Amino acid sequence: MLSFIDVTCPHCSASGKIIMPPPGSVVIGPCPRCGKPVVLFHGWALPLDSGIMESGNVENIRRHIKEVLNRFISDRVDRLIDFMASNRPTQKDEETVGESAPGLDDTGVPKSPNENNSDDVTILQAMVMRFRKQMGRARHRAKDEKITDQEVQQFVQEELNKIDDSDYFKSIFG
Repeated sequence: MLSFIDVTCPHCSASGKIIMPPPGSVVIGPCPRCGKPVVLFHGWALPLDSGIMESGNVENIRRHIKEVLNRFISDRVDRLIDFMASNRPTQKDEETVGESAPGLDDTGVPKSPNENNSDDVTILQAMVMRFRKQMGRARHRAKDEKITDQEVQQFVQEELNKIDDSDYFKSIFG
């Protein structure tokens, strides 16, 4: 089944749906309405400079795209780290591992960055909440579900040799 995302042109504010590119993709193209170049990255449409993109100078185009993406990522990382630094986990965070905030999916994160009108800080807060929940669950699992010597022995005797079998490998790891 195809998944769609909402995108908004940073030049003219036209919005529409597109097929979601594979994770980690960088897609470059013109806005269908204004024709100005944009780069799509993880659900975000970022503006590109028409003059540089139409110049034909490959090195300038490459540098410009990297600068746009670097600015975008650096800004998000700075906001995330600043938020995390000002909101250290507390005992209450550990106790509320299973709760989710209103307006978020069951994992605690908005479905996509363009799906609602919340600002970046709200999205970062949701991401931090999700991270904390996952870390809390992992800590609880680590305490309660240590691998026993018997399980290690069973793996070595029965399953280790099967890893080279592609059907077995796929059944475990997908």
